[in-house]
Amino acid sequence: MRTAILPVGGTGRRMLPLTATIPKPLLPVNMKAAVHYIVNECIESGVERIGFVTKYRADDIRDYFIENRFLEFDGVEMEFIPQGDGWGMLDAIRSAEEYIDGDDFSVLLADDIIRSKVPALRQMQCVDHDGYVLGCERVPVCDVQRYGAVVPEERGVSSFRVRRIVEKPDHDIGTDVVIAGRYQLRNSIFDIIDSMDVTGHYSLTDAVAELVDKGEKVSGCIIDGHRYDIGNPQGYSCAVLDSIREGWEH
Repeated sequence: MRTAILPVGGTGRRMLPLTATIPKPLLPVNMKAAVHYIVNECIESGVERIGFVTKYRADDIRDYFIENRFLEFDGVEMEFIPQGDGWGMLDAIRSAEEYIDGDDFSVLLADDIIRSKVPALRQMQCVDHDGYVLGCERVPVCDVQRYGAVVPEERGVSSFRVRRIVEKPDHDIGTDVVIAGRYQLRNSIFDIIDSMDVTGHYSLTDAVAELVDKGEKVSGCIIDGHRYDIGNPQGYSCAVLDSIREGWEH
């Protein structure tokens, strides 16, 4: 898929006081902003157009990419899309609908840096180049309630058809598989998004769950790599320490 959307408008409340003056996607990891690594993943996966959906400190995020003139991003179209009056993931994705312009597209959450030999997004493309694919990981069962939980049709495999999705389940639903901040979506997802109250508490995971409930084929791919959640202090600290120890370049 040639188009990727990066929702980068969140206020980063879990990372205060750092994010009082620095937008969360620009928190430094080694000598680059966190979102820089996610953009590199897009490019290494063949993405040609990247839409950043901005809100909080939008000018800072735009200036990071425009003013620094990174040569590694030459030839990649970047657009900075203002989010509307609402907040949340569905509102951010709806704000990008015109930019997406009928294409199928990927969504990469700016909280999640994934370090892997093969870029996470490219691994997902190997499962199904044009269909719905969720980038997933396995976590301890006690942590499943923090994420969008995925129940596979077949257990113990790295790629599978999704049987059920529950956003932050309040009880054990018999899975240790969760979404790792990566979505490969068809444009028809907007039929679902447009029918939902984007100003409410619905997430992008809820929209994909509705597709599954309707019988749409949605695949899952266990990403071979390590995910860092830079949206919380522990995950961010681990990313900083590992990036220095391992000398992350991209």
